[in-house]
Amino acid sequence: MLRGLQIILHNLRINIQNKVNEYSHIEKSEVSGLPHIASVGTAVPKHVMSQKEIRAVVYDMFKDIFPGIDRLISIFDHGNIEKRHFCVAAEWFQQTHTPDEKHRLYVEHAAELAEQAIRACLEQTDIGFADVDHIIFVSTTGTATPSIDALLFNRMGFNPHIKRTPIWGLGCAGGAASLSRAADYVKAFPSHRCLVVSVELCSLTFLNDDLSKSNFVATSLFADGAAAALVLGETEETAAFNRNRVFSRGSVRGPRILQTQSTIWPDTLDVMGWEVTGRGLKVIFSRDIPSIIQKEMYGNVEALLKKSGLALPNVESYILHPGGMKVLQAYRESLHLPAEALHPSETVLRQYGNMSSATVFFVLQEAWRLKNSGAPAPIASRRNLTFAERLDYALVESFSGADMPYSAHSAPKGFSAGWPPVHSTFASASDGFRSGPADPQIQYGIIGALGPGFSSEMLLFEWV
Repeated sequence: MLRGLQIILHNLRINIQNKVNEYSHIEKSEVSGLPHIASVGTAVPKHVMSQKEIRAVVYDMFKDIFPGIDRLISIFDHGNIEKRHFCVAAEWFQQTHTPDEKHRLYVEHAAELAEQAIRACLEQTDIGFADVDHIIFVSTTGTATPSIDALLFNRMGFNPHIKRTPIWGLGCAGGAASLSRAADYVKAFPSHRCLVVSVELCSLTFLNDDLSKSNFVATSLFADGAAAALVLGETEETAAFNRNRVFSRGSVRGPRILQTQSTIWPDTLDVMGWEVTGRGLKVIFSRDIPSIIQKEMYGNVEALLKKSGLALPNVESYILHPGGMKVLQAYRESLHLPAEALHPSETVLRQYGNMSSATVFFVLQEAWRLKNSGAPAPIASRRNLTFAERLDYALVESFSGADMPYSAHSAPKGFSAGWPPVHSTFASASDGFRSGPADPQIQYGIIGALGPGFSSEMLLFEWV
């Protein structure tokens, strides 16, 4: 029996080594066209309230009309949120406002915050407003025609021939989706500079007569904020900037995007979104969101990683939108992550709350800051392999030259005996930006967010 196993292992070694040789011709020049996030800037409005202050305002507002408020108010104490920023003062929430009044406030504050975020983003680079070729503007908490990006053109002096793509309706997934669309764009036009801008003013959607539990939960989570990211294709033109290290003032350059993936699940339209009413936008927020994440997210992430021949233990950085503590816990359980793996997401949730689509940029900024500080990656050293999983890992490690950078560490409990699957070490180059064996010197990460639909947007990246 032992002899038979040795023969099987020997044949597997030969087959996999042949595959390694097949991919060994891949040179850096062949993947130099990968999209690159060069810089990120963020902005928040001036009105700041602690979670305790918000709790008191909400309780005082609803105590006489909301059944069960004494039981539900504790949600403010367990959300791991310390403070949030709003474009309006606390007393605004206690008054009734018409949709046209909210619209005027949205246009005013969205343009102001977007400009602040753009300036914070581009001042890290040698790229000026007139150098931007394409602007993608994302928001789901207000509308404007002309869109906010047209207002920004007049305020900031963008090129009159700039391409504009406003995106509405993707909710919390909009930030990650806009990065994916920007990556697609600069892949097609590698000399272009694409600016992604996200602004969400969740406070302006508040309805003080909405007695639904969804509205009550939303008041404990949502906040206002804006972000911008510069996405580039690595042509000879931008390579000159890269060599001079002008895009990021830190020691770590931004993520290089390897793959993108959009997913929408059938029959989930009632999970998350807005109901348009005569008073404005009324929140739809299902209690099933965490359970859907637990059920679907592992397979969804695995499908993304297989496009580049990777498995879950290759991933060291998770830039996930913190929809709330229950959402983050569902991510941990589905992806078998240690508690500290989502530290950047938790930090942003604690300091800013849920700013819908803009939040994922804040998480990316925090993870980038930690990279520059030299903080160690928290994931790889805390995985525990079963005997079967160690055998599977040993096969891949010995046959492919230890192509997984966590070889001395372990993988999460609960993985099947097929983890990591031998066939997933290699992938077809027909889909996405790059495929091939994992590089032991590269640190991989995932940017991800969920939104109405029910939908998911994810990007696989490598730190440069």
